[in-house]
Amino acid sequence: NILGQAKDDASISALLNAAKKRDDEVREAAIRTLGRWDTPTPLNALKEIMNKPKSQVDERLAIDGYLRLLRLESDRSVEETVKLYEPLTLRSLNADQKRELLAGLAALNDSRALPLALRYTADAQVQAEATEAIETLEAAP
Repeated sequence: NILGQAKDDASISALLNAAKKRDDEVREAAIRTLGRWDTPTPLNALKEIMNKPKSQVDERLAIDGYLRLLRLESDRSVEETVKLYEPLTLRSLNADQKRELLAGLAALNDSRALPLALRYTADAQVQAEATEAIETLEAAP
């Protein structure tokens, strides 16, 4: 995909437009491409898709991509990153997405992420991952 390879702001805009099309294949390919970006630049585009998905598949793909991009190196502060994770903790996520979220929080290695990880202590699907993330974050500065 030429757009996916160019990876500039115009490409992101074009992909976001493609993600609004009626054709499922076009939409899903655009969302996958945004989610596989090598920088966190398309986070806002994926957030827009997550908040107004055309289908459950679109929503899942956007969340998957958003979680992946949140873990990429960026110039965001830890506090900003925690704020980006927070709305995801209020969504209905599948077990893999919860695991990815918890791994991302733990990777922050900052106690400010602890309250979000604590939201998963009673979730049987990810209890082990939540415990591990909490232990990591409790030991963090």
